[in-house]
Amino acid sequence: PKETSELDATAEPKETSELKETETPEIKEHNAEAMDIDVADADTDSVTNALGALIKEHMDEENDPEQALFDYRFKIAMTHSLLPRYVQHIRDTEVLSEEEWSFGTQEPTEDLNGFVEWLKQQGFELEYEMKLPKIDNYDSVDPSDVLGSAAKVMISRLTNLAPELMQQKVRSLPRTLSVGDFFSGTGAFSKVISETITALKDIFPDETIDLTAKHCFMSEVVQFKQKFLLEAFKGNDFDDCCLFSDATKVFTDERECLRHKGRTAPCSCEIPSELNIFGGGFSCKSFSKLNNEFESFKKALAEMMEESSSYVTFKSCNDALKFIELDMFLLENVDLEADSENLTLILKALSEAGFSCKTYKLISSDFAVPQRRVRIYILGFSNKRQPQIAFKNVDKMIDLFRLPCVDPDKFLLDDDDPAVMKELDRRRSVRARADQPKEPEKNQKKDTAGDKGTTEEKEKDQSKWQATHQELAEKRGIQWPLTVPDELSKSEWFSTLNAREQEVYLFVLNESTTLTQSGRQPIRFADIYHSANRTPVSAADVLPTILPGTKMIDLQSNAKRLLLGRELLALQGLDYDDGLLDKFSENQLSDLAGNAYTSTAFLTMFLAGLFELSFVTPSESEQEEEVSSFVTQLSQHSHNRGPN
Repeated sequence: PKETSELDATAEPKETSELKETETPEIKEHNAEAMDIDVADADTDSVTNALGALIKEHMDEENDPEQALFDYRFKIAMTHSLLPRYVQHIRDTEVLSEEEWSFGTQEPTEDLNGFVEWLKQQGFELEYEMKLPKIDNYDSVDPSDVLGSAAKVMISRLTNLAPELMQQKVRSLPRTLSVGDFFSGTGAFSKVISETITALKDIFPDETIDLTAKHCFMSEVVQFKQKFLLEAFKGNDFDDCCLFSDATKVFTDERECLRHKGRTAPCSCEIPSELNIFGGGFSCKSFSKLNNEFESFKKALAEMMEESSSYVTFKSCNDALKFIELDMFLLENVDLEADSENLTLILKALSEAGFSCKTYKLISSDFAVPQRRVRIYILGFSNKRQPQIAFKNVDKMIDLFRLPCVDPDKFLLDDDDPAVMKELDRRRSVRARADQPKEPEKNQKKDTAGDKGTTEEKEKDQSKWQATHQELAEKRGIQWPLTVPDELSKSEWFSTLNAREQEVYLFVLNESTTLTQSGRQPIRFADIYHSANRTPVSAADVLPTILPGTKMIDLQSNAKRLLLGRELLALQGLDYDDGLLDKFSENQLSDLAGNAYTSTAFLTMFLAGLFELSFVTPSESEQEEEVSSFVTQLSQHSHNRGPN
């Protein structure tokens, strides 16, 4: 991949805490064009020399043969099946027998086994014994179970690439992985943990028979989201999982656990002193390009002010990192620019809390989900509990975990689906009430400039956007007033939109027609929640970023309809039972989706971090206990004998 410099906070704590505010962190970007090595036209000698040089380079640089082997395997895996193509090229040009090139099959593990043997035949000294587990090869994502199937594909890929290393990593995992998260929303963090455990048990049944996750706590301040979490996450795995009503009060006497209300007044539910992994996504208002609160975060951080929601929520996460002994944390936020002073301040605070951390930028469409959603992920490891972490393989794993984007249609309901028809009926009713003549508002003051939501206020707002639309039409050379095409006028969904939304729709339709006439792809998806001069649009293969309040229109559907909130959740890679979704309005589900993590992108970062961690294996622990016991006994024996 193209290398970009990163903020490297992997030095000793004293050095990392001295990060100056003027230093500019740069974010590691991962995209679909990261690697492309073409050897189709290369001759045998050049390919042989290139691969040989690759191995020799790594063996010269690495003292650890396992790491060297992992590195070259990664390079091979990431070069579009370089090895099978190379093997076929050798066969075609040298006419070698199957026996001579027995490793040249489509099975990745067999390819790598044979390639190691071939390297030895070429004179490379590589002392290494292969002990391959028998694994199932998962090679595709199931749209009906995006997160679960993606976890199996990613772990399977990594296991095929480095089977012995993965066996060692899995065996060393704590039998109970303790986790907790703040600002839980849809519970995506907990779903990622659960699906990871399930995938590991499928791929490593012998090593993970007793592997479990202990979900210690969640937090959520919005009431309907609290209800969603309590309904979605219950049963044996979550009976002891606290749901705190406000993350900003968790470390105070005002904390409240909604799941264990009987223990409140005051709440006696406690935050654990130790966790393996913590996750969260603090408020983005000071970082989003759609807001103008950049200065508020810097000022709030300096003066510990409570006015900035981004500061208050970030402080909650930072407090968790200070008060809880962790192995790893993973935080998510909007697409911050590398030169953002706020990002520098965040990383400085995390470093001072005792963590080595790096920042990565991922786009959802690179990880199966058809959405143009770019987010940054801050991955951190405890300097105390994980001092040896060097982020060595994180980038490699992120690139290895990339998945083809799934067709958006796989996530969408039929136009006549009961849930779709129910939402259409609801919107018809709302539109009918809105179109009824309004009675004069009672007790309305003559001066209503400060009365938000009054008739006069709404008329002013309408006048404002109408003027913007007229100016935009003149700028684009579109006839004003806008006319509704006959086909669209028959759409019941279009008729449920308000006047502003209808005009935004017409602007998008006009733009799509212009694109088609110029030989380009027409627009399929548009978020008409936004103004006409900055409406996010996309073609058929991927959607614009799903945000809170999103009103995503599918221009190419027969019904010309809005996507439901449950469809937007699915387009975040989040699958829930219809029985649960039916308990909430589509607007609520849409809000949940807009604030959610893309599950597969979060999964990617979680797995990349998890398999960088180093835990003491049971055998190592037993050895340490035996040594400790022996030393104790020796000491006691020496004490009983007294001085010589």
